[in-house]
Amino acid sequence: MKEYTPGDGMAFGLGTHSIDQAVVLFGRPKSVTGFFRTQRGIESEVEDSFTIVLQYDSPQKDLLVTVKTSITTPMAQQLKHLVRGTKGSWLKEEQIAEGHRPLEPGFGKESAELYGTLTTYKEFDGNSQHFDEATKKYVGKYPSIVGRWLGIYENLADAINGKTELEVKAQQSRDAIRIIELARESHNTGATVSWK
Repeated sequence: MKEYTPGDGMAFGLGTHSIDQAVVLFGRPKSVTGFFRTQRGIESEVEDSFTIVLQYDSPQKDLLVTVKTSITTPMAQQLKHLVRGTKGSWLKEEQIAEGHRPLEPGFGKESAELYGTLTTYKEFDGNSQHFDEATKKYVGKYPSIVGRWLGIYENLADAINGKTELEVKAQQSRDAIRIIELARESHNTGATVSWK
């Protein structure tokens, strides 16, 4: 059986990206609950899937953020984001890019079938939403903003050369790692763990 050592597993791999997004959007949580699983049918303490639940203090006391990553799913289009709020929701599936390079024109631009579905009580974008009589909500496919991850490396080089400050601060990375550590503690004890 493969034993867990700190830094192993999906949480420290692909999970760091979605955990970092939660930290950027919502900040440090009040508490963390973690569930780690091995779903590949092998004996291992190293997880290939996880669920981390983040709870917050006021004014975000009603906010509950769930971060999940799994490599075992039959879905052709992997679920990327699902955001639910009192005034609307956003569902986004993962972009699939095969063989494209970051410097190619159009890199990161998704086809219309991969757009997320935006549902709101009030119209947000008349060009992409329509009023649905059955649900009494505004619904429509909404395009993602094209990202440019190459910029993080350019920023790093400029910061090293003293031209600018780092956009991603060390504290942000530290907080994401701390969330993983607290989630692991929660998993091992079977209890929600306070931020400490």
